[in-house]
Amino acid sequence: MGNKHMKGSSFICLLLGAVVLMAPGCQRKQAIYVIGGYGWMARFIDQDGNVITDGVDRTKSQYNLANELIGTSAQFVAYKTDQAEPKTYDCGACHTTGFTPEGEPPDTDYVGSTTCIGCHQSSNPFIVNSFKEHGHQFKLNVVNEAPPVYPDFCSGVPEPPDKFTFGTTPPPEDLFTLPGIQGQWVEPNVGCEACHGPGKEHQANPAGVKPPGEPQTACGKCHITGPQVNGVPQEDGVIEADGNLMLQSQEWEEWEASPHNATGGPQCATCHNPHASTIHDDKAKGDGRRVYRNLDCLKCHPGIKIGLGMFNLMCIDCHMPYAAKSAVSKGIIGKEGNYSYVGDVRSHQFKINAAAESPNAFFNPDRTAVQLDANGKVPGLTLNFVCQPCHSSGGIRPHLLPAATPYTFNELKVFAPQVHAE
Repeated sequence: MGNKHMKGSSFICLLLGAVVLMAPGCQRKQAIYVIGGYGWMARFIDQDGNVITDGVDRTKSQYNLANELIGTSAQFVAYKTDQAEPKTYDCGACHTTGFTPEGEPPDTDYVGSTTCIGCHQSSNPFIVNSFKEHGHQFKLNVVNEAPPVYPDFCSGVPEPPDKFTFGTTPPPEDLFTLPGIQGQWVEPNVGCEACHGPGKEHQANPAGVKPPGEPQTACGKCHITGPQVNGVPQEDGVIEADGNLMLQSQEWEEWEASPHNATGGPQCATCHNPHASTIHDDKAKGDGRRVYRNLDCLKCHPGIKIGLGMFNLMCIDCHMPYAAKSAVSKGIIGKEGNYSYVGDVRSHQFKINAAAESPNAFFNPDRTAVQLDANGKVPGLTLNFVCQPCHSSGGIRPHLLPAATPYTFNELKVFAPQVHAE
């Protein structure tokens, strides 16, 4: 493909070895990768390795999947309307396997997910079959002049708007010369070795050498939002917010600041089957996928009673409300006129601060981060996230339950302590 910083002319662009004619001022792009599209949304990488944005490409460039809880339909929406320069793709550390920063060759000890599946298909077919529907393997999707193929229970990504279409993902020797691609990798998507580590030695001696990765630490490499160093996100102990909801991909930092982060406390794999989907389990085949029923929580919290007629709810409905946003959110006007917000990603703080005097107690003064105490722990989710999304006129209805009675924030403060009262 030539020089890393080669620029195309306004009339002719070099696309994967083929010449594509373009009229003066034409903004039509070809997407060579789809970022995501399995759980929340999709974005697209163009033939120069840059993420397609509204600001540069003048087209709606993010595709949001439908969200039944919030009531939004699947559609293309604006993304980065203020983007003035091409947006490089610098997400490889979390969206690929075997990532290395720019200028460093990939590790040759990776064998690829196909190799892992070849052996484990017979030894543990459940792991292999469930991982095919997991979601991690759809973080960066190759394309071949058509949308990527997802499992039947996911709607997937349709043809994009007229201003860009699907091209073909180039081979690595061409891909990593594109000016927008930051770093290199051995496998697109989050494959087996992204969590388990390079598998060359394990492949050579399966019984004697186990993969080097540590599952709990593997989760913490990507489920954080902090500054990047050499293309790799860094944990900063700050749970960032946009003024209304927490930002996505901070589950690790939420867990660290929660009561669950204690000696003997639950870790990620205690509640999540790391080989299974967290959002498509009710539609996917198989069982044992993840913890999501009250019985699972009661294994560690025995004797807890659920009162006030809330026995049809799950523990996570209150203790893991949708207080973070990936793609869509909804503002709900409470009984007293204040707003509560519902996102599309569950919180991982677990603790509820029913005694908070105000909804503002959750955020710091400028509402850019969750307010933590002197020990770096969360005081807890305030009731505008826990209760008010349901207990408001026009609120959400989890599990398609009847609409809940609207209450003010102060009324909710009276009722909340009674939920687990004997």
